[in-house]
Amino acid sequence: MSKRKGVLLLLVLALAVGSLLGCTSTAGPQEPKILRMALSSPPTTYNHHMSGISSDNAVLGYLVGRLYTYLPSLDGSSVVLAPELAAGPPIDVKGDGTVWHIPIDPEAKWANGEPINADTFVYSWKMLLDPVLVNTQGMGLARNQVEIVNAVDYFGQGPEGPLKWEDVGIKKVDEHTVELVLTTDFTATDVMRHLESHVKGPVYEPLYEQYMNASRTETQYGTDIDKIMSSGAFNLVTWVPGAEVKMEKNPHYKDADRVKLDGVSYNVVENAGTQIQMFENGEFDYIGLSASDIPTYSDDPRFRYTLSRAVRIIEMNHANPDKPILNNINFRRAFYYAIDRETIAKLASGVPAQYSVPTTSQAYADGTLFRTIADAEGYLPPNYGYDPDLAKELFDRAMKEEGLDKLELVMTYATTNSRAMITVEYIEDSLPKVFGTDRFKLALNAMPGAQVLDTMANSRDTPRAYELGISAWSFLKTDFNPAEIFEPFTSTYNRRNGPYNSDRLDALYLEAVSDPARKDEKRVTELAMEMEKVYFEEMIGIPVFQEAGGSLTAERLILPVTEPHNTAGWCMRFADIKDD
Repeated sequence: MSKRKGVLLLLVLALAVGSLLGCTSTAGPQEPKILRMALSSPPTTYNHHMSGISSDNAVLGYLVGRLYTYLPSLDGSSVVLAPELAAGPPIDVKGDGTVWHIPIDPEAKWANGEPINADTFVYSWKMLLDPVLVNTQGMGLARNQVEIVNAVDYFGQGPEGPLKWEDVGIKKVDEHTVELVLTTDFTATDVMRHLESHVKGPVYEPLYEQYMNASRTETQYGTDIDKIMSSGAFNLVTWVPGAEVKMEKNPHYKDADRVKLDGVSYNVVENAGTQIQMFENGEFDYIGLSASDIPTYSDDPRFRYTLSRAVRIIEMNHANPDKPILNNINFRRAFYYAIDRETIAKLASGVPAQYSVPTTSQAYADGTLFRTIADAEGYLPPNYGYDPDLAKELFDRAMKEEGLDKLELVMTYATTNSRAMITVEYIEDSLPKVFGTDRFKLALNAMPGAQVLDTMANSRDTPRAYELGISAWSFLKTDFNPAEIFEPFTSTYNRRNGPYNSDRLDALYLEAVSDPARKDEKRVTELAMEMEKVYFEEMIGIPVFQEAGGSLTAERLILPVTEPHNTAGWCMRFADIKDD
């Protein structure tokens, strides 16, 4: 090699080394990928056996693993129901759909690295169904997409009931297999859908037991950051009650390789306007919009629109002894026909609903939606049920029957739900104009969301708990079975918001969930129509509008799916953040 070539080679090498050193010194470490979101109300518990409000469930979706879950398809165009903590699909042991073995993945672990196995799930489900603890979510395991033998009766029997845990159709087969014995034949898809919810996910036995009280009527599991163990995609690392929640990726999560985020953070910001301001300032990556803000952002490229399965309804406490008119059918019908649903839906950015079965409910396996069937539309009143002249006539009749000249009622609602606020404020102003401002007055009673749920549920045992309330029921099972929307209004439903008692509805619902009707989708659809007719004839509840959602998504956020799924939403735990 010549001297000149040697010098050139040294210069090239020096430049290359210098370039590499320069890249190393300027790039710095990669910023953690943290998904930042808002909660409109503070979480109350991370014990998924007792969770009830949306803020609880929003966080629990990241902390609790499921046996089966919805995963984004490879192209992001849809979601796929697939095993999560399970090792594969359920196994039909007898070949008749009544006994199923659930294989648990040997690689499934808690956040501390300990194994999740059959004992984990048997214990978790035993506690969820415990008749002394009476967990809020117990009925969801006993009977939902499927029904487990003796689970409903065991859960509801009270502390002195005759049934033993051994009588319930849940058994350990071996270290990694749990057996479910069902009341009748179901499909593998039914079983997977039943076990998809985080409500049926595992609880960590050492902590659940450590914080159980002496009488075993209550556990403090999930009430503090040190009293919960994660089995899901993320671990809870910070919880400042009423302020913020921070989570970090769980390295022991079975599908950790699919999780691109390093962490998730929530800040509690109850004011919708403040949430938007923080989003615009780059402090949030994703926020839900209040109903009043959706029209403002509907043309924004960051806006996403979704139709909910929830139909918001007015519930009357029929058994309130101080207001017997609430049990007067003419008054309830007057209330129904006095509501201008079209106007309220516009204000609340929803869909006017004079119906109770949502438009998202599928009647037939070929995809036919219940509300597209002609027979399901024929019995619905025109103009979305708004008929002020008929309402006034029925009101006057009811007042005469009850011997009243004037009437004042109280409507209870959640301050944290903008759609509820819009609805009750409009009704407060509009109904006196229909019934007569000198004869009818509606007062509003604002409460936090969780307190509203408790107040309405307490009416089963305390008839004076409330007079009028506003609620919305949303169940996964209604996506595939329109008859299931009526379960909360049956006299046997343990979480109902009032002392409902319709023998006709009870009988129709019982047939709809029993053999042979359950296996006949056309018969189930017919029964759903009959129940909806009874619902209106007896005015068990008063539907107002079907909820629709809107959200804003930051440009740096990569959503896992192109369209939200009714159950899984955006599958947000599999989202990604663009590199800076």
